[in-house]
Amino acid sequence: MKRYHDGIATKAERYVVDQWYESFGGDPEAVPGLQTEAEKTALKSRLWQAVPKQRKPIRWYKQHAFRIAASLTLLLGAAVWLYLVRDPAGQSAAQLAKTNNRWHVITTGSRQLKQVQLPDSTQVWLNANSNLKVLPGYGVDARRISLSGEAFFEVTRDTVRPFVVEADGITVKVLGTSFNLRSYESLQEIKVAVSTGRVLVTNAAAQQLSELTVGQELAYRRADKTFLVGNVAVADSRSWREGRIVLDRASFDELVQGFYNRYGVRLTTADQDVASYRYNLTLQPTYRLEEAIALVCTTLHKNYRKEENGTIRIY
Repeated sequence: MKRYHDGIATKAERYVVDQWYESFGGDPEAVPGLQTEAEKTALKSRLWQAVPKQRKPIRWYKQHAFRIAASLTLLLGAAVWLYLVRDPAGQSAAQLAKTNNRWHVITTGSRQLKQVQLPDSTQVWLNANSNLKVLPGYGVDARRISLSGEAFFEVTRDTVRPFVVEADGITVKVLGTSFNLRSYESLQEIKVAVSTGRVLVTNAAAQQLSELTVGQELAYRRADKTFLVGNVAVADSRSWREGRIVLDRASFDELVQGFYNRYGVRLTTADQDVASYRYNLTLQPTYRLEEAIALVCTTLHKNYRKEENGTIRIY
């Protein structure tokens, strides 16, 4: 533990400690042996007894910092890669809605997540590398926005003014519900997944594609304008907000987008097996880039190298 804290642990030692941290999960009350104050005190005592005695006195601020770090690790389970910010657009969007003269744009970069509150109290979580446009007059006569990227919406109910999201060829219309919308330009499909309530999905010609309910997902193919409706785990819509990359029969392009969002690094390949493979794996927020790419390559029985331009080539 001390070697890990001082940054001198070997890769194997770091792996063991990371796995131990991860085993605690996000709910400390559910961890065996940590359900009562007595058990927590006993564990803390055993940990400190195992730390070798220092010949030199440890400065008070180092001791204090270590204890804080250890406590936070036990409570939180793992370090979260995303940082959550309250975007000032929550206030300015209300003013822009009155001006009716320009769009208000909210963007995110790699390794970044934003939470935005719209003037009607609708909550929006914006994934990395995304672009959200709040149309002029939002909340006055209508509630219309435009999305490129990925976002999760918790829409405040309003039967008079429906909430409408436009995303490159499709439109999602709701009265009050929560859903996830993914529309990255790099991906062939636009996906809409419903967590609560129901949503209406139409195409560019205003033709109804489907009315989705809880646990349903619509995948719309840009190329041929066809779509499929299937079932999806509601919990999966929380994965990227928690820093996890969850791939379920995902394409290589989806893997590339996930890595770019999470690590800010592009993956590439000239291997047809890699490009055509369907990926089923979960990458935890504690995984470093090297660990994540090693897991992918182990699954594929392939190798990788970092190119001069910063991309990672799988071969």
